[in-house]
Amino acid sequence: RHLVILMAGDVASDVERYQALAAATGLSLNIKQATHDVELLRRLRKEAAEQVSAKMPKISGKLAALRDGLGVALPGAGYWSIAAGGLHEVMNLCKLPLRYCTGASGGGCSAFLMLAHSDSTVLLMAYLLYARSTGETGLVKGLNLMLEAVPVTPWWERLYRAVLTQQDGAFARVSAAGGVAVGSRPIRRIFAGPGGYKPAQDNYLFHNFVDAEEAVRAYSATGWLIYSGYRILQDRSGFTTNSGEEVTLPRAFCDSGKPAIWGKTDPCLYYHTQFKEREYAADVAFCTWQSVERLFQQGVIDALAFLADEPCPRMLLKSPGDDLSSGWG
Repeated sequence: RHLVILMAGDVASDVERYQALAAATGLSLNIKQATHDVELLRRLRKEAAEQVSAKMPKISGKLAALRDGLGVALPGAGYWSIAAGGLHEVMNLCKLPLRYCTGASGGGCSAFLMLAHSDSTVLLMAYLLYARSTGETGLVKGLNLMLEAVPVTPWWERLYRAVLTQQDGAFARVSAAGGVAVGSRPIRRIFAGPGGYKPAQDNYLFHNFVDAEEAVRAYSATGWLIYSGYRILQDRSGFTTNSGEEVTLPRAFCDSGKPAIWGKTDPCLYYHTQFKEREYAADVAFCTWQSVERLFQQGVIDALAFLADEPCPRMLLKSPGDDLSSGWG
Protein backbone atom coordinates (compact mmCIF):
# COMPACT_ATOMS: atom_id res chain seq x y z
CA ARG A 1 0.00 0.00 0.00
CA HIS A 2 1.08 3.55 -0.61
CA LEU A 3 0.13 6.60 1.41
CA VAL A 4 -1.05 9.53 -0.68
CA ILE A 5 -0.67 12.93 0.99
CA LEU A 6 -2.19 16.15 -0.31
CA MET A 7 -0.59 19.32 1.05
CA ALA A 8 -3.31 21.48 2.57
CA GLY A 9 -3.54 25.03 1.32
CA ASP A 10 -1.29 26.68 -1.23
CA VAL A 11 1.98 28.60 -1.11
CA ALA A 12 0.25 31.99 -1.18
CA SER A 13 -1.93 31.24 1.85
CA ASP A 14 1.04 29.86 3.79
CA VAL A 15 3.07 32.96 2.92
CA GLU A 16 0.26 35.13 4.26
CA ARG A 17 0.12 33.14 7.51
CA TYR A 18 3.89 33.28 7.82
CA GLN A 19 4.02 37.04 7.36
CA ALA A 20 1.25 37.53 9.93
CA LEU A 21 3.15 35.43 12.47
CA ALA A 22 6.35 37.34 11.69
CA ALA A 23 4.67 40.71 12.14
CA ALA A 24 3.36 39.66 15.56
CA THR A 25 6.94 39.01 16.72
CA GLY A 26 8.20 42.33 15.36
CA LEU A 27 9.69 41.02 12.11
CA SER A 28 8.86 42.46 8.70
CA LEU A 29 9.31 40.03 5.82
CA ASN A 30 8.90 40.82 2.15
CA ILE A 31 7.27 38.37 -0.25
CA LYS A 32 10.60 37.00 -1.46
CA GLN A 33 11.84 36.23 2.06
CA ALA A 34 8.55 34.70 3.18
CA THR A 35 8.21 32.61 0.02
CA HIS A 36 11.75 31.27 0.44
CA ASP A 37 10.98 30.00 3.94
CA VAL A 38 7.54 28.64 3.10
CA GLU A 39 8.91 26.70 0.14
CA LEU A 40 11.55 25.19 2.42
CA LEU A 41 9.00 24.03 5.00
CA ARG A 42 6.68 22.66 2.33
CA ARG A 43 9.58 20.73 0.78
CA LEU A 44 10.50 19.27 4.17
CA ARG A 45 6.91 18.16 4.76
CA LYS A 46 6.65 16.70 1.24
CA GLU A 47 9.86 14.72 1.73
CA ALA A 48 8.54 13.43 5.05
CA ALA A 49 5.33 12.26 3.36
CA GLU A 50 7.34 10.40 0.74
CA GLN A 51 9.45 8.70 3.42
CA VAL A 52 6.36 7.66 5.38
CA SER A 53 4.75 6.24 2.26
CA ALA A 54 7.86 4.21 1.42
CA LYS A 55 8.11 2.89 4.97
CA MET A 56 4.43 2.06 5.47
CA PRO A 57 4.76 -1.73 4.99
CA LYS A 58 7.28 -1.84 7.84
CA ILE A 59 5.49 0.48 10.26
CA SER A 60 1.86 -0.58 9.85
CA GLY A 61 2.08 -3.16 12.65
CA LYS A 62 3.40 -0.69 15.23
CA LEU A 63 0.85 1.90 14.11
CA ALA A 64 -1.94 -0.59 14.71
CA ALA A 65 -0.65 -1.27 18.21
CA LEU A 66 -0.51 2.47 18.97
CA ARG A 67 -3.73 3.40 17.17
CA ASP A 68 -5.21 5.00 20.32
CA GLY A 69 -2.34 7.49 20.38
CA LEU A 70 0.48 8.35 22.72
CA GLY A 71 2.06 11.22 24.58
CA VAL A 72 5.43 12.76 23.84
CA ALA A 73 8.09 13.92 26.33
CA LEU A 74 10.86 16.26 25.26
CA PRO A 75 13.77 17.04 27.62
CA GLY A 76 15.78 20.24 27.69
CA ALA A 77 18.06 20.16 24.65
CA GLY A 78 18.30 23.71 23.32
CA TYR A 79 17.57 23.99 19.62
CA TRP A 80 18.25 20.30 19.10
CA SER A 81 14.57 20.07 20.08
CA ILE A 82 13.69 21.15 16.53
CA ALA A 83 13.99 17.44 15.70
CA ALA A 84 10.64 16.97 17.45
CA GLY A 85 9.08 18.60 14.39
CA GLY A 86 10.02 15.58 12.31
CA LEU A 87 8.39 13.27 14.85
CA HIS A 88 5.30 15.49 14.85
CA GLU A 89 5.00 15.37 11.08
CA VAL A 90 5.31 11.58 11.01
CA MET A 91 2.62 11.23 13.69
CA ASN A 92 0.33 13.51 11.69
CA LEU A 93 0.91 11.67 8.42
CA CYS A 94 0.29 8.32 10.11
CA LYS A 95 -2.85 9.64 11.87
CA LEU A 96 -1.30 8.75 15.22
CA PRO A 97 -3.05 10.90 17.85
CA LEU A 98 -0.92 13.13 20.07
CA ARG A 99 -2.59 12.68 23.46
CA TYR A 100 -0.37 15.01 25.44
CA CYS A 101 3.05 16.63 25.23
CA THR A 102 5.36 17.45 28.13
CA GLY A 103 8.65 19.27 27.81
CA ALA A 104 11.30 21.49 29.36
CA SER A 105 13.54 24.26 28.03
CA GLY A 106 13.92 23.83 24.25
CA GLY A 107 11.81 20.70 24.52
CA GLY A 108 9.07 22.76 26.12
CA CYS A 109 9.12 25.11 23.15
CA SER A 110 8.71 22.27 20.66
CA ALA A 111 6.04 20.66 22.85
CA PHE A 112 4.02 23.89 22.74
CA LEU A 113 4.37 24.13 18.96
CA MET A 114 3.40 20.48 18.46
CA LEU A 115 0.15 21.07 20.33
CA ALA A 116 -0.56 24.36 18.57
CA HIS A 117 -1.24 22.75 15.19
CA SER A 118 -2.09 19.30 13.87
CA ASP A 119 1.01 19.11 11.65
CA SER A 120 4.51 20.59 11.77
CA THR A 121 3.72 23.77 9.81
CA VAL A 122 3.58 26.13 12.80
CA LEU A 123 6.63 24.53 14.42
CA LEU A 124 8.68 24.99 11.26
CA MET A 125 7.40 28.53 10.78
CA ALA A 126 8.37 29.43 14.35
CA TYR A 127 11.93 28.15 14.11
CA LEU A 128 12.50 29.59 10.64
CA LEU A 129 11.28 32.96 11.87
CA TYR A 130 13.55 32.72 14.89
CA ALA A 131 16.49 31.96 12.58
CA ARG A 132 15.73 35.19 10.72
CA SER A 133 15.29 37.17 13.92
CA THR A 134 18.77 36.35 15.24
CA GLY A 135 20.70 37.77 12.28
CA GLU A 136 22.90 36.44 9.51
CA THR A 137 26.33 36.06 11.16
CA GLY A 138 27.60 33.96 14.04
CA LEU A 139 28.61 37.08 15.98
CA VAL A 140 25.15 38.63 15.74
CA LYS A 141 23.47 35.32 16.59
CA GLY A 142 25.69 34.97 19.65
CA LEU A 143 24.81 38.47 20.84
CA ASN A 144 21.10 37.77 20.40
CA LEU A 145 21.45 34.53 22.35
CA MET A 146 22.95 36.43 25.31
CA LEU A 147 20.27 39.13 25.17
CA GLU A 148 17.57 36.46 25.10
CA ALA A 149 18.88 34.88 28.29
CA VAL A 150 18.48 38.10 30.29
CA PRO A 151 15.88 38.51 28.63
CA VAL A 152 16.18 41.86 26.93
CA THR A 153 14.51 40.61 23.77
CA PRO A 154 11.57 38.33 24.72
CA TRP A 155 11.05 37.10 21.16
CA TRP A 156 9.63 33.73 22.11
CA GLU A 157 7.12 35.32 24.47
CA ARG A 158 5.71 37.31 21.55
CA LEU A 159 5.72 34.19 19.36
CA TYR A 160 3.77 32.10 21.88
CA ARG A 161 1.22 34.86 22.33
CA ALA A 162 0.78 35.21 18.56
CA VAL A 163 0.35 31.46 18.05
CA LEU A 164 -2.35 31.25 20.71
CA THR A 165 -4.11 34.21 19.11
CA GLN A 166 -3.83 33.22 15.45
CA GLN A 167 -4.27 29.42 15.58
CA ASP A 168 -7.85 28.23 16.10
CA GLY A 169 -8.16 26.04 19.18
CA ALA A 170 -4.47 26.33 20.07
CA PHE A 171 -5.00 27.46 23.66
CA ALA A 172 -7.56 24.72 24.34
CA ARG A 173 -5.09 22.07 23.13
CA VAL A 174 -2.12 23.53 25.02
CA SER A 175 -4.12 23.87 28.24
CA ALA A 176 -5.65 20.40 28.08
CA ALA A 177 -2.68 18.41 26.78
CA GLY A 178 0.40 20.51 27.49
CA GLY A 179 2.76 20.26 30.45
CA VAL A 180 5.83 22.46 30.84
CA ALA A 181 8.55 21.90 33.43
CA VAL A 182 10.45 24.75 35.09
CA GLY A 183 12.88 25.29 37.94
CA SER A 184 12.68 27.97 40.60
CA ARG A 185 16.31 29.02 40.91
CA PRO A 186 16.94 32.07 38.73
CA ILE A 187 20.56 32.39 37.67
CA ARG A 188 21.20 35.25 40.10
CA ARG A 189 20.85 32.74 42.98
CA ILE A 190 23.73 30.53 41.82
CA PHE A 191 26.00 32.42 44.19
CA ALA A 192 23.50 32.77 47.02
CA GLY A 193 22.84 29.97 49.45
CA PRO A 194 23.45 26.21 49.29
CA GLY A 195 22.28 24.00 46.49
CA GLY A 196 23.62 25.90 43.53
CA TYR A 197 21.66 25.97 40.30
CA LYS A 198 19.86 22.62 40.60
CA PRO A 199 18.86 21.90 44.21
CA ALA A 200 17.01 18.70 45.02
CA GLN A 201 13.31 18.59 44.19
CA ASP A 202 13.42 21.87 42.29
CA ASN A 203 11.02 20.89 39.53
CA TYR A 204 7.56 22.27 38.81
CA LEU A 205 5.20 21.15 36.05
CA PHE A 206 2.61 23.67 34.85
CA HIS A 207 -0.50 22.48 33.01
CA ASN A 208 -4.24 23.18 32.79
CA PHE A 209 -3.61 26.90 32.28
CA VAL A 210 -6.33 29.32 33.34
CA ASP A 211 -5.75 31.64 30.40
CA ALA A 212 -3.46 32.19 27.42
CA GLU A 213 -1.20 34.65 29.22
CA GLU A 214 -0.42 32.13 31.95
CA ALA A 215 0.58 29.61 29.27
CA VAL A 216 2.73 32.21 27.50
CA ARG A 217 4.65 32.99 30.67
CA ALA A 218 5.12 29.35 31.68
CA TYR A 219 6.55 28.35 28.30
CA SER A 220 8.67 31.51 28.23
CA ALA A 221 10.11 30.74 31.66
CA THR A 222 11.23 27.23 30.75
CA GLY A 223 13.44 28.36 27.89
CA TRP A 224 15.76 30.91 29.40
CA LEU A 225 18.38 31.22 32.13
CA ILE A 226 16.62 34.32 33.33
CA TYR A 227 18.46 36.61 35.74
CA SER A 228 15.48 37.44 37.91
CA GLY A 229 13.07 34.65 36.94
CA TYR A 230 9.59 34.80 35.42
CA ARG A 231 6.45 35.31 37.42
CA ILE A 232 4.02 32.81 35.95
CA LEU A 233 1.14 32.93 38.43
CA GLN A 234 -0.91 35.97 39.30
CA ASP A 235 -2.20 34.24 42.41
CA ARG A 236 0.01 31.72 44.23
CA SER A 237 -2.55 30.79 46.89
CA GLY A 238 -4.85 27.78 47.01
CA PHE A 239 -2.34 25.12 45.87
CA THR A 240 -2.24 21.84 47.80
CA THR A 241 -0.52 18.46 47.70
CA ASN A 242 -2.38 15.23 46.92
CA SER A 243 -2.92 14.84 50.64
CA GLY A 244 -4.51 18.29 50.91
CA GLU A 245 -1.57 20.03 52.55
CA GLU A 246 -1.18 23.67 51.49
CA VAL A 247 1.84 24.49 49.35
CA THR A 248 3.63 27.82 49.04
CA LEU A 249 4.94 28.18 45.50
CA PRO A 250 8.00 30.24 44.52
CA ARG A 251 7.51 33.76 43.18
CA ALA A 252 9.54 33.22 40.02
CA PHE A 253 10.57 30.35 37.75
CA CYS A 254 13.21 29.68 35.10
CA ASP A 255 15.04 27.05 33.04
CA SER A 256 16.33 23.71 34.46
CA GLY A 257 13.05 21.78 34.76
CA LYS A 258 12.61 18.15 33.71
CA PRO A 259 9.50 16.88 31.87
CA ALA A 260 7.08 14.67 33.78
CA ILE A 261 3.77 12.90 33.12
CA TRP A 262 0.74 14.13 35.02
CA GLY A 263 -2.60 12.33 35.37
CA LYS A 264 -2.29 10.57 32.00
CA THR A 265 -2.86 6.94 31.11
CA ASP A 266 -1.60 6.76 27.53
CA PRO A 267 1.97 5.57 26.90
CA CYS A 268 4.61 8.22 26.35
CA LEU A 269 7.30 8.40 23.69
CA TYR A 270 10.39 10.00 25.23
CA TYR A 271 12.49 11.63 22.51
CA HIS A 272 15.98 12.14 23.89
CA THR A 273 17.08 14.82 21.43
CA GLN A 274 20.80 14.65 22.13
CA PHE A 275 23.09 14.52 19.11
CA LYS A 276 26.73 13.47 19.46
CA GLU A 277 27.48 13.74 15.76
CA ARG A 278 29.87 16.57 14.92
CA GLU A 279 27.57 18.08 12.30
CA TYR A 280 24.99 18.85 15.00
CA ALA A 281 27.38 20.38 17.55
CA ALA A 282 26.53 24.05 16.97
CA ASP A 283 22.82 23.38 16.44
CA VAL A 284 22.12 23.12 20.16
CA ALA A 285 22.69 26.87 20.59
CA PHE A 286 22.28 28.37 17.13
CA CYS A 287 19.14 28.13 15.00
CA THR A 288 19.67 28.55 11.25
CA TRP A 289 17.83 27.52 8.10
CA GLN A 290 20.36 24.71 7.69
CA SER A 291 19.93 23.45 11.25
CA VAL A 292 16.13 23.50 10.99
CA GLU A 293 16.32 21.37 7.85
CA ARG A 294 18.96 19.02 9.26
CA LEU A 295 17.21 18.42 12.59
CA PHE A 296 13.71 18.10 11.15
CA GLN A 297 14.95 15.46 8.72
CA GLN A 298 16.67 13.60 11.56
CA GLY A 299 13.42 13.67 13.52
CA VAL A 300 11.64 12.00 10.59
CA ILE A 301 14.36 9.34 10.38
CA ASP A 302 14.21 8.65 14.13
CA ALA A 303 10.41 8.44 14.19
CA LEU A 304 10.26 6.01 11.29
CA ALA A 305 12.99 3.86 12.80
CA PHE A 306 11.01 3.68 16.06
CA LEU A 307 7.79 2.73 14.27
CA ALA A 308 9.60 0.08 12.18
CA ASP A 309 11.18 -1.43 15.34
CA GLU A 310 14.61 -0.62 13.97
CA PRO A 311 17.47 0.63 16.20
CA CYS A 312 16.51 4.06 17.51
CA PRO A 313 18.63 4.93 20.55
CA ARG A 314 17.06 8.37 20.99
CA MET A 315 13.48 7.12 21.47
CA LEU A 316 11.98 5.00 24.24
CA LEU A 317 8.33 4.13 24.89
CA LYS A 318 7.45 4.77 28.53
CA SER A 319 4.46 4.07 30.74
CA PRO A 320 2.98 6.95 32.77
CA GLY A 321 4.49 5.58 35.99
CA ASP A 322 8.02 5.20 34.61
CA ASP A 323 11.00 7.37 35.42
CA LEU A 324 11.47 9.39 32.25
CA SER A 325 15.16 9.99 32.91
CA SER A 326 16.10 6.31 33.10
CA GLY A 327 17.14 4.01 30.27
CA TRP A 328 19.75 6.18 28.57
CA GLY A 329 23.33 5.11 28.07
